[in-house]
Amino acid sequence: MGIPLRVLLVEDSEDDALLLLRELQRSDYEVTFERIDTPTAMKAAIAEQTWDIVICDYSMPTFSAPAALKQVKESGLDLPFIIVSGTIGEDTAVTAMKAGAHDYIIKGNLVRLTPAVARELREALVRRERKQAEEQIKVSLQEKEVLLKEIHHRVKNNLQIISSLLNLQAEYLKDNQALEVFKDSQNRIESMALIHEKLYQSQDLARINFADYIQDLVTNTNSLKAGYR
Repeated sequence: MGIPLRVLLVEDSEDDALLLLRELQRSDYEVTFERIDTPTAMKAAIAEQTWDIVICDYSMPTFSAPAALKQVKESGLDLPFIIVSGTIGEDTAVTAMKAGAHDYIIKGNLVRLTPAVARELREALVRRERKQAEEQIKVSLQEKEVLLKEIHHRVKNNLQIISSLLNLQAEYLKDNQALEVFKDSQNRIESMALIHEKLYQSQDLARINFADYIQDLVTNTNSLKAGYR
């Protein structure tokens, strides 16, 4: 049982296509393929089927490797793209690689084909796994952000309730010493709430802007004092 390999073969020569397929099969690949040589056929093949790799001739009567590569890029698929050509020069090959092709093989030297295919399949797998890991991290961060917002909301509400209860009870007190105790407790609650708010708004949860904190704390304390008069 060979290694399953789905190849989109962009090649106008049936004989050259057979040579490529034979080279892959000799390396224990069980190849499923479709040979196409027009932009329309390429668009349909990408849309309708799933591929592991694209192997493409550079120049064909109605199509070319740069045009085929552009279609792959526009599809958003991360498909290894290997150019196999008998006429491509080094400068052209370098340009194709810069455009996104993963390798180029000279048709007269197909011994490089299967190692290149194996390498690009491995690297494509690594890219997919890295992308999946990044997506999982992104989802995890979003979940933690939602949780942090919920915690902030609940803590803020609870501190506000405690402060309001202290303020309400203080209205019934006639003893100045007891009133001072209530006022001190409420100041402490307000200070805790302010630190919590500053930490939540900060980009770094381990630090706050101390100058801003002191300024807000003084303002809040003065407001509380005015409320007790």
